[in-house]
Amino acid sequence: MKKILTIIMTVCLCVSCAIGSFAESEITIPEFTDPSLQITQSVIPTVKAGQSGLIAFELENTSFSYAAEISVTVTSDSSDVKIAPQNSIISVGALSMYGKAPIAIPVETSPNANGQYTIGVKVSCVSNKDFFTQQTYSFSGSISVVVTRGEAVMQPVIKNMRFDSTEYVAGQSPVLSFTVENPNSFAIYSVNATLSGFVDGAVDAVDPDQYFYIDRLGAKEEKTFTVKMKTSENIAPQIYNFALKLTANDDFGSEYAAEKSAYFTAVEKGADEFTAQSPRIIIDSYKLSPSSAQPGDTVTLKINLLNLGVLDAKDLKVSLGGYDAEAITLREVTSEKEVGSVEVKDTVTVEYSMTLSSVFPQDQNVPLTVFLAYGDLTGKNYVDQSIINIISNTPEEKPEDDKPQFEVPVYKVPKVIIESFETDSEFIGAGTEFNLSFNLKNTSEDLDVENIRITLVDSGANAGIFTPVNSGYSFFMNEIEKLGEHTLSIPLFAKVSTESGIYALNFQIEYEYYVKTGEKTGEYRSNSLVETISLKVVQPINIEVSNFYSDYYTYANGQSYISFSYNNKSRSNLYFMNIDIEGNATMADGKLEMGSIPSGYSDYIDFAINIGEELGEQEFAIVFNFKDSLNQESSIRYPFTMIVEEMPVYEEPVYNEEDFYMPEYEEPVEEETGISTMTWIIIAAAGAVVIAVVIVIIVVAVKKKKAKEEEDENI
Repeated sequence: MKKILTIIMTVCLCVSCAIGSFAESEITIPEFTDPSLQITQSVIPTVKAGQSGLIAFELENTSFSYAAEISVTVTSDSSDVKIAPQNSIISVGALSMYGKAPIAIPVETSPNANGQYTIGVKVSCVSNKDFFTQQTYSFSGSISVVVTRGEAVMQPVIKNMRFDSTEYVAGQSPVLSFTVENPNSFAIYSVNATLSGFVDGAVDAVDPDQYFYIDRLGAKEEKTFTVKMKTSENIAPQIYNFALKLTANDDFGSEYAAEKSAYFTAVEKGADEFTAQSPRIIIDSYKLSPSSAQPGDTVTLKINLLNLGVLDAKDLKVSLGGYDAEAITLREVTSEKEVGSVEVKDTVTVEYSMTLSSVFPQDQNVPLTVFLAYGDLTGKNYVDQSIINIISNTPEEKPEDDKPQFEVPVYKVPKVIIESFETDSEFIGAGTEFNLSFNLKNTSEDLDVENIRITLVDSGANAGIFTPVNSGYSFFMNEIEKLGEHTLSIPLFAKVSTESGIYALNFQIEYEYYVKTGEKTGEYRSNSLVETISLKVVQPINIEVSNFYSDYYTYANGQSYISFSYNNKSRSNLYFMNIDIEGNATMADGKLEMGSIPSGYSDYIDFAINIGEELGEQEFAIVFNFKDSLNQESSIRYPFTMIVEEMPVYEEPVYNEEDFYMPEYEEPVEEETGISTMTWIIIAAAGAVVIAVVIVIIVVAVKKKKAKEEEDENI
């Protein structure tokens, strides 16, 4: 019995000790912490304006939690940088604790983009809150991309715009062709080309649609169009001009435009094939050497041919015919000679060797036909013929004074050229009046020119840009001697809306000259040519600065920040623009390279400057440096004032011991988790009471049994 009691007491004592130790210990139940996702970007990428690129960054889980169903949303607030729509929302998957995931997103940039841009990034994920529930968490951050100016943004080009011929007879069908080219390194869209100049009932399009549309014209791509027209039988013989206007835009809303024109001349049916718009080869003069040839002599015939037209002649061929074979024997192998090209107003010489037969009539003209065949640069062909006369004079007895016989000279057509010219200034301001002075020179060594008229030809692409002031379009002078010069001054006005550029100015010069046809006879002949000069026109440059901000007070050897908006209010584009500071300061990051600034373009900019050592009120200036469309360097200054003060000296503070306050440490109160310590104490006490009751019952039962046994023994 004692052994049984000993065992029971030992078990109770162990249970009690275990319960007490358990109650006194700290109980920790595992907890689920919130995930933490961060966006990091180790390198800021650089993309050229007008091109696409990738922005790389990392998504990192910086917590001891598992993040699942991660979704990344990327947005751009700037219209200059676009995120590809199909990639703006990215599914990453899941990240374990302290895991990383690399991400790259494609972007497209505007041709006018420049500087650093911020891209917004939003992240959402799902994580366990406890063993039974999940919760969605959201995070946000940003990444950056730097856009640098690429090639200069250029307008679309209309090139090779021409008709298949320069002239059309009434009733024919003109064909116009032109090519549209995108010279940029990026695509343009919605290219609309509109052709105007049709005259109802005279010139109509075979296809009534006069509009040409290109949905997309890629980088450096071009497309050619053909327009078929028809002319009426009653079309007026005149020049018909056709203008082509083109508009386009890009993905970022930038607009582009271009213009060009072409013309053709309508001629009446049955009219001479040689018109004001064709080459025209004529026999300017001819000479037989010796001039006093007799029957049986061998002679040389020199024929001077002149192109009096307005177009160059090509593939000129000359042949002789129509002569009496018994009177003239041609010594050439063939009568046809290939001369080649003859430029406008130029003269060429053709020689033939022939023998006058013994039956050649004296003192009579023997006709000889000269056949001419040539073409022009448009492919049109022309034929013509002229008659020259060969005469064999009866030898005259020499006069007693032995006076030589007069020989008709052969003259080249004199030319009057613009040898040099000058204006009031190198650059002519649009909307201003200026004087144009030029020297006219007679290049002939033999002949004077008279009755000279100079006419400003106001036609073509530059029509209306320059107009005479207080005068007509024609100017006159009496005479320029051989190899002589004459100065003419003309007041002109440049149109206000003329964009900066170089423009051609055409002058038609008409004159007469006197040539001898005999010893005491002569005649006046006329000639005309066109001279072209080029003038440089500039538009006033105006850069407007607004919303300017700078620190009024600043410190020497410190930094200050400047911000402002600017707008190119001039009609011309600006190129290679940079922004610099002038005064007692320098740019913190060097000059700001802005690239090409189109007309009407505006932007906002901010930057830091390093202040110099000088103190007091200081004058500064923002300087815009650029080149205009004529490649001339210019600058515009925007002045402002700041007061520079001495930088304050920082002193290390001194502290005493009584200045420090040491707060009393309070034991942190931990949150209760699971079953509290007091609960375990109550449970242990209840268990001890139960065991004690069991022990008392057992002891009482043992004592009763022992007393009964003693009572039975006494009986």
